[in-house]
Amino acid sequence: MGSEATPSAATDRLTIVFVSHGGERSGAPIVLTRMFEQALKEGEEAFLVFRYNEEWAEACQKKYGSKRVYILPGKPPRLLPNGVKPLRKLFDLLRLWSLFKRIKPQVVVANTLLNTTAVMAGLLVGSRVAVWAHESPGAISDPWGMRSFWIKRAHLGLGVSQGICSYLQEMGMDPSKIRLLHHGVDVEKERSKSALRPRIGGSHPKRLVLGALAVWSPRKRLDLVLETAYALARSGYFEDIRLDIGGPPDALHPRLFQETLDRFPKRLEPLTLRFMGTIVDRDSFYRELDALLMTSDKEALPTVVLEALVREIPVFSFKDLAGVQEIMGEAALQAEERKGAALADAILRFFLAPTFPRDWEEWVKKARARISLFSLDRQWHTLKGYLREGA
Repeated sequence: MGSEATPSAATDRLTIVFVSHGGERSGAPIVLTRMFEQALKEGEEAFLVFRYNEEWAEACQKKYGSKRVYILPGKPPRLLPNGVKPLRKLFDLLRLWSLFKRIKPQVVVANTLLNTTAVMAGLLVGSRVAVWAHESPGAISDPWGMRSFWIKRAHLGLGVSQGICSYLQEMGMDPSKIRLLHHGVDVEKERSKSALRPRIGGSHPKRLVLGALAVWSPRKRLDLVLETAYALARSGYFEDIRLDIGGPPDALHPRLFQETLDRFPKRLEPLTLRFMGTIVDRDSFYRELDALLMTSDKEALPTVVLEALVREIPVFSFKDLAGVQEIMGEAALQAEERKGAALADAILRFFLAPTFPRDWEEWVKKARARISLFSLDRQWHTLKGYLREGA
């Protein structure tokens, strides 16, 4: 797992270990990696640990080296037989405990409520432990109460949204330990490298490029994305519509992609569908879009919405997605009814409004104001303050 790291001798520096899963299906590891990078930039002694090996983990280790980024090889526990999972978790606990003993972190930050082993290992070596929870309420089952037992013993519970903070309290965590910590994006960097595409001019658009970015799992409801695109195609208002869907299949639901496509016509003019799989170059993906669609059943604080917002791409979603509303505020573009036709109507009202493009310009002003609240620098300093509490 690499050679022993020497903790910083400077008293004002933190030795932090960020612990994540591998990152094949979620934005949470991306968020944690950004905080790790910001910690290094600010001169902290930071390390990043992935509990299993995936493409994102390998890319991070290649960039920062095996003495800074550690990978615990093996399949994700969720893909293992039920009888094997307890043994795997025990093995992971021993590996994390051994690694933490060598690094001697002052603070362990474990993303998601699934990293109970990281919480246990951090407590065993005497580190201050913060659980940074990203799951939407109700997403985590805990039939024997073991996860709740260990989560309650963490020193801090960080929720990415108001809903997650409430969920931590429902799990039994002392409210005095719970803090709100949103995701963060490097606003200037993201804007500059994305090379914002020229925006729609003074007339209503005749062509529209829509996008969605999510793993093909039942909870992400990509069928509603397709429903929306087909409803727009049937509306007759656009000469050309393209829908780009990026994201890998869910290993637990490998047939979902084909089963979803089988529900829709093979062709419908003027609609073009592009299924792009895992998106490595997110900048190129976003650069093409006129709008992003977010149709999940539940989202805590979706990273893709922040990434679209910083690029001034309108995000259309449903009003029951509180996490999207928490990001967008007055810039939210949400449909009342959870149907593709309702989302298509919201898109039509925006792009075909009599006051377009003035409405567009007003939306951009709101988007710029909202994204400033989620700057990476701001969120990092909030996190650092939380981690120093009681230290």
